[in-house]
Amino acid sequence: MAFVPLSKLKVEDLMSAPLAVSSTTNVRDAAILLARAGVSAIPVASPASKYEGLIGDLAIAAKLSDATRGFYSPGEIRAGVPLMGEPMPDPIWKEFRRIGWMSASEVAWPIPPLRPSDSLHSALEAMRRYSLQSMPVVANGRILGILSLDALTLRLLEIALSPEG
Repeated sequence: MAFVPLSKLKVEDLMSAPLAVSSTTNVRDAAILLARAGVSAIPVASPASKYEGLIGDLAIAAKLSDATRGFYSPGEIRAGVPLMGEPMPDPIWKEFRRIGWMSASEVAWPIPPLRPSDSLHSALEAMRRYSLQSMPVVANGRILGILSLDALTLRLLEIALSPEG
């Protein structure tokens, strides 16, 4: 691989193949895909393959947390109280079920995607701003790929360990 200074690298140099869920995919299936793929967020695409937003474990957890309001305090939820001891009340389970069958587009956050020509500096800033480990790369509304911090870290190691680095 030819040496490319870090300042010259763009998002398109490090993005992976596209991975997305359909806007009609339910939250349950999206959560299963997140777990199996080992990612914390995934883009949501319309039936016309246009980027609609990002669904991730934080968005899903926020929805599920809303379902416990009135039954548990935020401190009890953070401490895991609903998962200990007594079974959760039936209304919570009903709401969890309802959320599980919602479409991905109903839960997706409208996070602006990266562009292929974005600098790595602006990409890292966006990831930091939204507390994400990966972000979609989109051009003309279409999802082209995913930029992950893992890919960036590996590239930084390659640069640091290269003779030119």
